[in-house]
Amino acid sequence: MARVGHILISGIVWVVIAGAIGWFGLSLADSGGMWSVLGWLIAFLAFGFAGISLMQLFRMVWLHWQSMHWMQKDPKASAEARHGYEAAIHQIEQDESTVEIIPNDDFMRRTLGGRPNQMDMSAYEGHPYICACGEWHTFYTDQVPVLRELPRMRLVFACPNGHAITCVRVSGIVRFKGFESLFGTRTVRDVE
Repeated sequence: MARVGHILISGIVWVVIAGAIGWFGLSLADSGGMWSVLGWLIAFLAFGFAGISLMQLFRMVWLHWQSMHWMQKDPKASAEARHGYEAAIHQIEQDESTVEIIPNDDFMRRTLGGRPNQMDMSAYEGHPYICACGEWHTFYTDQVPVLRELPRMRLVFACPNGHAITCVRVSGIVRFKGFESLFGTRTVRDVE
């Protein structure tokens, strides 16, 4: 809300400044002579800029009001929409919507090393990933067990349904961008 207020105030200041410059241009235009053309040009540009700035302000206030109204009607809607959007982005970013499925022995060999998870996983709550079971899951610490923490920001997730194990990479160096599913294996009971 503070950011919206700052943008609103700065927008109003720009409209007032542009309006003042426009009135100055009109006073030049009334003076006659060679300054008349320059005055009309200044007035035209300044009032045009003021009009565009005013339209942007109205648009920003309208969009903010709509989003606040939508969130008040359904507080969960924004979180659900965000999760759906992130899942769609992840599906587009990955060439295929499936994870490379490898045999259990290969999975164990590729995930050797690391340690039991010691990362604070609260920053990753609510983010989707594609599981080796073929479904999209949303990561929550109480639903998706983190089995291992591996070098290069990789984690091993157990499927919440108990069907697979997936190795994911935490994308983003400074800011978390999402999970990238690397490979996975089916659990022993699903292989048989």
